[in-house]
Amino acid sequence: MPTLEEQIQELLASQQAAPVLPTLPRGTPDDGTRPGLLGRIGEVLAGGQSPTYRLGGREADAAGNRALLNFGLNMLQASGPARVRPDLLSAAATGLQGAQQSMDLDQRRAAAVAQQDYQQRMDLAKLGVEQNRDRIERMKAGLSLLQLQNRSQPLDEPGTGTAGAGGGGAGGGALQFTGDKEKDRLIIQQRESGGDPTALNYVAKADPTAYARGATAGGLYGFTNTTWAEGAKLAGVDVSKYPEARKAPPKVQDAVFDAIYDKRGTAPWDPSKWGQNWVRNAAGGYDLVKTGTGGTSTPPPYKVAGPPQPPPTGSTPPPPTQQPPAAPAAQAALPEAEARAKAAETGQPVPMLGADGKPSGLVIKPDGSMANAPPPTATAPTATAPAPQQPDDTIGLPPGVPGYRAFREANLRQPTPEERRLFGGELTEADKKGVQTERAELERALQNAQRARQLEGGDASTIVAARQKIADHEAKVREAATAARKAGEDREAKWWEQQETQLTARHGELIKGAETRLTADNAVTNARKTKVLEGVDSDVALTGDRIGSLEALRVLSKQVGSGTLIGDIQVGGRSLADIITATGWGGPELGKKAADVQQFQAAVNAAIKDIKSGVAMGAVSDRDLIFLENMVANPRQDERTRNLIITGLIAAQERKRDVAVRIGNLVGSGVAPHQAIAQAHKEVAPIFRQVPPEIDKGPPDKRGDWFRDNVRPGQLYRRGDNTVDVYPGPDGAQ
Repeated sequence: MPTLEEQIQELLASQQAAPVLPTLPRGTPDDGTRPGLLGRIGEVLAGGQSPTYRLGGREADAAGNRALLNFGLNMLQASGPARVRPDLLSAAATGLQGAQQSMDLDQRRAAAVAQQDYQQRMDLAKLGVEQNRDRIERMKAGLSLLQLQNRSQPLDEPGTGTAGAGGGGAGGGALQFTGDKEKDRLIIQQRESGGDPTALNYVAKADPTAYARGATAGGLYGFTNTTWAEGAKLAGVDVSKYPEARKAPPKVQDAVFDAIYDKRGTAPWDPSKWGQNWVRNAAGGYDLVKTGTGGTSTPPPYKVAGPPQPPPTGSTPPPPTQQPPAAPAAQAALPEAEARAKAAETGQPVPMLGADGKPSGLVIKPDGSMANAPPPTATAPTATAPAPQQPDDTIGLPPGVPGYRAFREANLRQPTPEERRLFGGELTEADKKGVQTERAELERALQNAQRARQLEGGDASTIVAARQKIADHEAKVREAATAARKAGEDREAKWWEQQETQLTARHGELIKGAETRLTADNAVTNARKTKVLEGVDSDVALTGDRIGSLEALRVLSKQVGSGTLIGDIQVGGRSLADIITATGWGGPELGKKAADVQQFQAAVNAAIKDIKSGVAMGAVSDRDLIFLENMVANPRQDERTRNLIITGLIAAQERKRDVAVRIGNLVGSGVAPHQAIAQAHKEVAPIFRQVPPEIDKGPPDKRGDWFRDNVRPGQLYRRGDNTVDVYPGPDGAQ
């Protein structure tokens, strides 16, 4: 296995590759589609696209459609009313100009978006180049430190021991926990990290392969990635933002510690619960070995960052990173990022959640690939607490607009792996040069002290002092790295803040557009409602007048009495009724009869126009309409026939009135006008109630019951032989 020094040198060589910078696109990416017929026509009318930025696929189709629409609108506007009527060519030229302006606007808008995206990618690429350059300088400095440590190792002076030798005197006793969370917090912090929130266990630092095999502990409390993910879920921390404890702010680590301590107490730090630990092998690396049911005094502590710190009296090594593997059937599905981390840590496939938050049916293998999940095995049901119900954030929004949570979930962009790497804070170039210069001076001082001791003898105090200066320098570098990491976290927080700001603005524009469309739709609907209601009011008023005129006509018909021909007989161009009335011929009784006939005919003539229009507007059937139009009352008919005709005409007007009233009620309750008209005509009863055959030919008692339930007194009805009559009421005959 290559040594750590060889691995760093190989990594340095791989980092020397020239960066790949983005290029400015000259057109929209090919989405595999072509513009439709209308889009191509619009592009032709616009004179084609300019070569600066070509649109393609759906964008070209949309731009062509808009150009065609602008061509028509501008041509219509140019051919509108004016003092001098424009000719066709002028109108067409105006339309072509509008199409060209529309196409140019779409191309400029698309080019601006592409330029903005290119600038963002270029900024990220430049930042990546700068970060990569800084990373190379840091690795060079680390390589120098490693070479110095390897040269000074044989001296075996205090402070020079490696992770395998420096903790051998830990003893077999357990940490003396107090049961008080705040006191235990300080004990654990001192034991695990010495108070450094960015600490990484020295096993992983001495043997980089150990991290992939489970030595992932880090941060203030030495959380492994598995325990960190468990505590983060309890504390409500986003593990996609802070995948490791050492990458989280101290306040976040404190919150996760509180959640773990409240649930499991000191068990994660109790050696009696481990059963395995890290032991240094002959090659200088570390292996995870079984240690029985409790701890052991042989393995050194593995989670302390840097060289092992002296543990408190009676303390023992902290717990191993790997927990005993659970049965696959008992594993809970995790988000993709957590599943990948856990699979790499445990060496076992981990179920993955889908985008909808439900198990996807896939597992993440330790090598990072995906596979179908095995069939689930039967397990005992476990009670789960109901998830807290989120308030409805769609209240008050226009119809069809999603709430912000759903909109955010559907549109929030996650950072790419390249962007996440850029979030890692690094020292600046000037800081790195200063660190290298100071480090070189300290190393020379240590080398001089070592040579002086070899040549002149004496104690090792000078060497110890030189190494202490190097240790102080390392602490100073760690502080600077912490500050740089904090700057990276700030950049990441700003990135997420920009995402939220953009989503909030986009959601606001969505709401604004929906409200604008809703306002326009409401204006059109209200105008239609107003027009319909005005027509309803007019119909109700007119039908009331017509019904009054027809009722007066019924009274005059009764005065005329039985049928008479004196109104139809013509003598010298005048009716007999006019002659009798003018001359008094035939006596008073005949004169009164002639006067009644004159009044009746005058009323009939005045009502004929309104009768026919009223019947037509009453929406009766063709058969009923023809019948009523051809049956105008006249004096020569008997009184019953005239009454039947007048009743039918009144029924037609009443139906028109009832239909109008029902339409008004439906429109007022929110029904669309066209639906209200159709519904009202279906609901309002017809003019003539059709008597069913079984009733028409049935016994009188059944006929009487049916008429009482279905026909009101004075209403027309049609028999089975298509004859029409008026229902007089329960006391009359049918």
